[in-house]
Amino acid sequence: MLTDIIRLHHASEHLDGQGETHRALRATFAANLASKAMGYGFTSETMWDTVTINPVWEQLIRYDLRHHSYTEHLIEEIKNLQQYLDEYVGTMLA
Repeated sequence: MLTDIIRLHHASEHLDGQGETHRALRATFAANLASKAMGYGFTSETMWDTVTINPVWEQLIRYDLRHHSYTEHLIEEIKNLQQYLDEYVGTMLA
């Protein structure tokens, strides 16, 4: 599973399966997008507007996070974690 995640975590065409690997792949892909929008991208910053239109959010809700009704609510929940991510990164760099 780990080699599949490493190999495919930037390939959005592999996100719609039902198995454990696909669940982990969707989570990794979404986390990668969110971290870029939060200012932690390795190459260039990505804006939330670009991130939110990616189909991975709908796939996460459909397959994994059924308690979320709307992509917007999931994105807002993630945005609210910015402070905690900043604090964590700050402790890692200290």
